[in-house]
Parts: sequence; C-alpha cells; structure tokens
Amino acid sequence: DSSLTDVHVGPRASVVRSQATDARIGPDATVGPFSFIRPGTDLGPHAKVGAYVETKNAVIGALWRARRRVRQSPPAMPAVTNFSVRRKPGPIQRGFR
Repeated sequence: DSSLTDVHVGPRASVVRSQATDARIGPDATVGPFSFIRPGTDLGPHAKVGAYVETKNAVIGALWRARRRVRQSPPAMPAVTNFSVRRKPGPIQRGFR
C-alpha cells in the first residue's frame, strides 16, 4: 500500500503505507505508517520516520527517530524546525523552534 517514486530503498528497510518521492531510505530504516517523504529527504541507517510524519529536504541521521513534521532548509541555511527526535539509547531531545 505504499507509493514510491524515484526512491532508493536500502536493504532490510521497511516502508509501510507511505508515500515517498525523490528520496533515499537507508538500510534497516523504518518509514510509516501514513508518512509522506518529500523530495530531498535522506534517511540514514536504522533511522525511523513515525506515523503521520512529513519530511522535506531533511537529513535524518543514523539511529534517529522523527516523530513530528520535519523540514530542513537547503545546506546554506541549516535550520530545523518543529520536530522531536530520540537517539537510541537516551532521553527525548527537543528540536529547535
């Protein structure tokens, strides 16, 4: 039930009932359900994009979890807004607003 267009999906990655366009999903990463991966997203190994999360031009590193909407500006202006992530193991960390 997923729609993937021009997406590179790494080995053992899981995409559940989600849409993705022009993105890279790393090995052992998890996406969904009901997530929307927009162009420019780079999801690292073992990373997770949770339910109802939308990403655009976001770089989500290894072992990170995105639980809310994630947007990142182009590399010239690296601003991240309105997201919370948790790095395994460790406490929940809040994003910048």
